[in-house]
Amino acid sequence: MRPQTDFIDTDVEIFKYEDGFEQIALRLGDYFSLPEGIGLPHDNPSGRDTVYWSNEALNLAADYYKNDFLQLNYKRREPHLQFSKQP
Repeated sequence: MRPQTDFIDTDVEIFKYEDGFEQIALRLGDYFSLPEGIGLPHDNPSGRDTVYWSNEALNLAADYYKNDFLQLNYKRREPHLQFSKQP
């Protein structure tokens, strides 16, 4: 997947997934002059599975998406150090 900053220029409005879809729906409603009260369906209200990232995967993703973290004001999660006992 390409970094999101590859798609940003001066006339692109940015919405963040974690801010919810309601903001997007409101903006699209304004832009297309839709009547108020049109909501987004919630077809799959099931729970989410937890995804565990290895330290290597976190570092690889952080390096690849470095510009996204910087330009979109995301905080980089530092990997948890794990030490194994020597036999």
